[in-house]
Amino acid sequence: MDINTLEKRIDELITLCDELESKHRAIEADRKKWTQERNSLLEKNEMAKAKIEAMIMRLKSLEQDKTNVRIKDCTSLHTRQRLSGQL
Repeated sequence: MDINTLEKRIDELITLCDELESKHRAIEADRKKWTQERNSLLEKNEMAKAKIEAMIMRLKSLEQDKTNVRIKDCTSLHTRQRLSGQL
């Protein structure tokens, strides 16, 4: 291998290294962007989950309140009927 061929090959390798370095930087930037987006989505998911859990708790509480009112109404009706001699 003569010196000119060797110089040419070294220049090609330097160019290839520069291209690979540039691609690596671009991939690393994409990875950082995707990681940030993933973290943001995970945070939004947790917030949505907490809101849904809070809504479920409120609905259960409302249902329990509704049941308690029905029981009170039934007890009150039963007491009135007993007092009026209907039972």
